[in-house]
Amino acid sequence: MLKNRSVLAARPRAIITGICGFTGPHLARLLVSQGLDVVGVDRAAPTRALDELRPRVAVENVDLCDGAALEGALKRARPDYIFHLACQCKSDDPAQLWASNVLATENLLWAAARSARHAKIFVPGSAAEIGIVRPDELPITESQPLRPISLYGLTKAAQILRVLAYGYTSELQVFVGRPFNLVGPDLPDAMVCAAIASQLVAIERGRRPAVIRVACTTTERDFVDVRDAVQAYWAIVTRGRAGEVYNVCGGRGTRIEGVVTKLVRLATVPVEVRVEAARVRRDDIPRSIGDPSKLRSETGWRPEISLEDSLVGVMESWRARRTDGLACA
Repeated sequence: MLKNRSVLAARPRAIITGICGFTGPHLARLLVSQGLDVVGVDRAAPTRALDELRPRVAVENVDLCDGAALEGALKRARPDYIFHLACQCKSDDPAQLWASNVLATENLLWAAARSARHAKIFVPGSAAEIGIVRPDELPITESQPLRPISLYGLTKAAQILRVLAYGYTSELQVFVGRPFNLVGPDLPDAMVCAAIASQLVAIERGRRPAVIRVACTTTERDFVDVRDAVQAYWAIVTRGRAGEVYNVCGGRGTRIEGVVTKLVRLATVPVEVRVEAARVRRDDIPRSIGDPSKLRSETGWRPEISLEDSLVGVMESWRARRTDGLACA
């Protein structure tokens, strides 16, 4: 028994904030496979995917806006790595987005500087922080000027600038990966691929007419599978340079109409597609394609999962649900 405790204590440990979100379980699974123990910090209840990883993964209920509680979690965990995945993507309330994406990050950095200063800290940015891009600026490099136009993009830009400033002015080792459009199993329906998949699964189950409604299909995005993305996050903290930003993307653009076509082909019933101009958002960027060459050259990372396989994962995970969350008529 004492020997087992010794082995457990010798294993490196990581904290994942927002572990119960989309990316968290995928990252936790990867870190366990790399020999780490994981402590998740979240206000939500653990998912089934996390339950399957016990006892190597434990989850604490901590509000990141509570600096003292957060510092206590860091003291208990004594992490070698901190992956700050917690964020809020969808809200029309600027104060709520600022609190979730900027103030919570400030609390984490403050707590880490006091109680986990030797930990490597990874924070994912977002292509949304880039915002408006001219055609001659594609593909997007890490030196691209930030021109965010959405509230989410604005708060992510502020978050990452604060993280980099902390890394420059303190002893903290901070690393930033900028994922573009994540896709893959368990994708939430706030994202375009899952919004379509949710409608398709509801149609397959006879819960809505055989018609899916989409907004503008001419926008172009750079999709990367979440399982490839977490491999990139691990590569960045183990082989990348502190204080740097790395694009996490495939370097290839796909029009949304192509994604819709691929998903409809995966459906088990005939489906009509209707494009509704009224659903187009004014803050939708026409083209967002990243340049992954810096990440590839410095860490050797390359995406391995095709978009087709990612979309199969999206459909299968939505079919695995009963009825909750389906886009029913």
